[in-house]
Amino acid sequence: MSHSEAWKDRKYMKIGEITDMLNVSRQTVYVWVEEKNFPKPFIFGDATKNTTVRWLDTDVKKWLDALPREKND
Repeated sequence: MSHSEAWKDRKYMKIGEITDMLNVSRQTVYVWVEEKNFPKPFIFGDATKNTTVRWLDTDVKKWLDALPREKND
């Protein structure tokens, strides 16, 4: 598979998809990113204008898989 074909297979998630999936607010996701507790998003476009922010779905899935499954006492 060529590099360009690998890009075709990437799936990007919008903030709304993430907040719906995790049942948290947009602010919570951005705080987690700032605290380095959640994957960094890809930012498309000029930061001073309208930008598009997306997360790679495999990054989010890896993050979820790495979370502890049980509550610590």
